[in-house]
Amino acid sequence: MNILIESTYAGPIAWYQLLFKAEAVTFDQHEHFVKASYRNRCRIASPNGVLTLSVPIENGRNKQQVINDVRIHNTQSWQSLHWQSICTAYRRSPFFEYYEDDLHAFYHTTYDSLWSFNTDLFVWIAAKLGKELNYDFSKKYESESETDKKDFRSAVHTNPKKDQSAVLVSPIVYRQVFEEKTGFLPNLSIFDLLFAEGPNAGALLQGSM
Repeated sequence: MNILIESTYAGPIAWYQLLFKAEAVTFDQHEHFVKASYRNRCRIASPNGVLTLSVPIENGRNKQQVINDVRIHNTQSWQSLHWQSICTAYRRSPFFEYYEDDLHAFYHTTYDSLWSFNTDLFVWIAAKLGKELNYDFSKKYESESETDKKDFRSAVHTNPKKDQSAVLVSPIVYRQVFEEKTGFLPNLSIFDLLFAEGPNAGALLQGSM
């Protein structure tokens, strides 16, 4: 199965399950940026439940921005806040220290482009999951009616009414840091699975196919 999918910020587990199921993946770099989506948001666990981290973008009200042109609003100290939140949430997880030094660099290097930040982070995550994905980037915008790929853009959505992940993939269950307090929190950022399961995270994704 060849799929067409959007760029995400440390995308949710279900998004990575779709990638693992695909024979080839095309990331759409010509679609319009969609607000309140995983393109610039990720959801992590906290002692109080789900915590959403959002990368601030310039001209956020401009609905016609092509994703590859979206600029990060770096006047805000978002990287420091995100890194602090990630450390606080996952310091006690089994494998956080294993990845900490590498991940630190993504939050202490200035990125102007959301696409570049997401892509660099994705490449690192895919390597840690041990998956050699066959992927490329779109040459132009492909509408749903004209693409020959399975269109999964926004199939995994922050809005429960629009989210299709429950019918596309089976949930992966694993031990979470704050599970005794919050209960199991499904479909968090891939960070949550990676820090909980380490090198076994890729096998869990593969086994869920």
